[in-house]
Amino acid sequence: MNKITRAFPRSAVGLFAAIFAKRKGFTLLSLTRIIFLIGILFFFFENSFSQKLPYLIPYRKGNLWGYCDSTKKIIIEPIYHETNLFSEDVAQILLNDSVSGFINKKGKLLFSLKGTGSSEFYHGLLEDINSEDKIGFLDKEGKVAIPYQFEHFDMLVGFQYGYSPVVKKKINMKDTSYIYEIIDTLGNVLLESKGDVFNLCSVNETFAFIFYGDKTQIFDVKKKKFILEYNDSIPVNKIREELKNTGYKESEINNEMLENKNYRIYWSYTLTKSFPNDALYLYNVSIKKTKKTYKSIELCEDLLQIAADYNNNVGCVDKNGIEIISPSYSMISYKGKGLYAAYTKREKLHGYIDRYGKKYWEEK
Repeated sequence: MNKITRAFPRSAVGLFAAIFAKRKGFTLLSLTRIIFLIGILFFFFENSFSQKLPYLIPYRKGNLWGYCDSTKKIIIEPIYHETNLFSEDVAQILLNDSVSGFINKKGKLLFSLKGTGSSEFYHGLLEDINSEDKIGFLDKEGKVAIPYQFEHFDMLVGFQYGYSPVVKKKINMKDTSYIYEIIDTLGNVLLESKGDVFNLCSVNETFAFIFYGDKTQIFDVKKKKFILEYNDSIPVNKIREELKNTGYKESEINNEMLENKNYRIYWSYTLTKSFPNDALYLYNVSIKKTKKTYKSIELCEDLLQIAADYNNNVGCVDKNGIEIISPSYSMISYKGKGLYAAYTKREKLHGYIDRYGKKYWEEK
């Protein structure tokens, strides 16, 4: 929001006060009511037309990291090797090249761990890997909440959806065959493979999608039961309709495994109608409005989309194809809450940029 808009409430209140105070019979109570109504109107205006960024944004000053607000006012001094976004009021920071710390919003160090792998708290639990390469979960004091007993694998999502898939056993170290379990935040088993090999391919708040050979089974995590089985020959629309008929809401069905190919990711239509709108990546996209072609565009859930030019430089464009973040980075990753992480050619985190193109760093 620009300076003129932000100045509006103070100047408007002063103007109304000056006009109505001169009117005969005008009371202080009436003036107070008018000021109150103006304040309410401005509150709704502010929240309707602005998409707020997080209060604490990772900020780099030279080689050190801290946190600032959306105006770049420093809130937590840049004293760390790197900082990450807050999750459930806790953020992971790097104390040095081999030790991670976890701080609260006042900058107080809660606990530290060896290793620098990025992780977040979900439902009060943090996924961690010990020296024996076993997975366990810690609470916000750094104490073990669920013991280290699970195998390490790349698809861990933590308790993002209130439950977590974990690997009980690896069948073969060279392939991706695992025996999974799905556990809740107390460590209780919601789904156990019972010796059968299955591959967990996708999860959301309601469903876990599991491959058994050429079949896909949908497991309802809350009801703790399988509700549907299908193969690739069944149209996605039919699966969605079956779930709706069973009583599931549209919001519960929304998942990358069940996206409707006829209307998924409408944003891609503003780029070109010559590409299918059911792909996460669009290739060789020509944008008529800006008369520019990109090597690829990655669709993400925000106002901007990540675009790569033919020199493999990465930036961001809005829905009209206008460059908001110029293609000058080796990689950009959407971190949620309107913030994008930009990386240099050495794949080192360079800094955060918001959806309006503001850069949250300063070089010394």
